[in-house]
Amino acid sequence: MFKKFEPWMFVAMEEKGYTTTNRGIIQRLANYIVDNKLYDIEQDLFEQVCIECNIDPSSITQDDLNMLMDILNINNKLSIFLASFYF
Repeated sequence: MFKKFEPWMFVAMEEKGYTTTNRGIIQRLANYIVDNKLYDIEQDLFEQVCIECNIDPSSITQDDLNMLMDILNINNKLSIFLASFYF
């Protein structure tokens, strides 16, 4: 039998970056950036980080970049600069 998931379980998975939802994907990138102490990210490095996280770099939008910067800055994990290199 399959276990029934409670809403809080999905939130926990998303916060750890274990889902394929937009928020989960961005959280996965944020976790990788923090874990690897990447402070200044240019386009080439960002694309490499996406690939390491099994994310297609071309699928990242400016809204996604804004969300990523918000997650990193709000949590005071680090303050990074991500240029709007896709748009």
